[in-house]
Amino acid sequence: MRRRFVLNDLLTHIHPVPVYDLTDRMLAWGVEHGVEDVESARFEDLREDLAEVHLPRLEAAGLVESVDGERYTLTESAMELEAVERDLDQKSTVRSAD
Repeated sequence: MRRRFVLNDLLTHIHPVPVYDLTDRMLAWGVEHGVEDVESARFEDLREDLAEVHLPRLEAAGLVESVDGERYTLTESAMELEAVERDLDQKSTVRSAD
């Protein structure tokens, strides 16, 4: 869930996003949607989890890249995958409307 949140968040930003901002938005989202493990997390613990676990895994998968070790952006591959997913969603919506 945390990695998917990061990918969705980075998708909405043109410029590299600091881990601090990702953490802040994830906490707000967790509270808004009642996601217990995010909602109850301390800011520093969540920031550390993103920086030391989730972002490195996304980077290893070729989906995000670090600009300076503290700011991240989507790779071209991740953007292409998102475009394919969006296209599939649209086709699915059209078929279900028929």
